[in-house]
Amino acid sequence: MAVKITITGKVHGVGYRAFLLEGADSLLIPKFEARNVKINGKEALIVLIDG
Repeated sequence: MAVKITITGKVHGVGYRAFLLEGADSLLIPKFEARNVKINGKEALIVLIDG
């Protein structure tokens, strides 16, 4: 089952993506991706989890 999570707010340049990737690695989540994006001109982080 795939899950997509969108996190908005101050998420760029604060280490949020690296923090999530490290957590996923420590939990042995095999398919995890986190991307910084802009949605309607606002900062966002898209997290994709599968497996």
